[in-house]
Amino acid sequence: MYLSDEKKDPFSLRQGDILKDIDLLGALNKNNILYTVQPGSASNDFWMYREKPETGYVMVLSHCCELDKKNGMKVTSIIVAPLRDINKASAPDKIKDIINTNIIDREHPQKSYLKYFYIPNSEQLPYKNGAVVDFSKIFSFKNSCYDYLLSNKILQLQDDYREHMSFKLGLFFYRTQLVA
Repeated sequence: MYLSDEKKDPFSLRQGDILKDIDLLGALNKNNILYTVQPGSASNDFWMYREKPETGYVMVLSHCCELDKKNGMKVTSIIVAPLRDINKASAPDKIKDIINTNIIDREHPQKSYLKYFYIPNSEQLPYKNGAVVDFSKIFSFKNSCYDYLLSNKILQLQDDYREHMSFKLGLFFYRTQLVA
């Protein structure tokens, strides 16, 4: 599931990396945002928080090749999604189904809990029964935040598990074409 500390790349962000203590911005606490409009303007000029944003765990969803500094960092934003305690993200009777849908049959993919990808617990995560990456709560950071995000990297997924996550993420956005 996770690479050992010895095998983890401490110098790069990769798709599937798990980061800690990241400001969750509007991902889970949108009601905390105040939008401000300047007089005479028809648009929201800026927004601010009433309180300090919640911090939590997130997973990097941007593609590895786009994040690779050797490739010239081809992204303007680094896309992430929050982790949520599986016990709080879904009803107890659905948890087993969510876990079982991590690996999807590529020949006959089905719509099945596509917004969640299950992450088993680790000593570095506070979720006793594991967590889910919630694809429906995606947000991003400017690429200038790369070093900040990298400094909070705690876990790196093994390649095969990262590929399952990536495939499910792709299906989440492409689900209109799936058989129900």
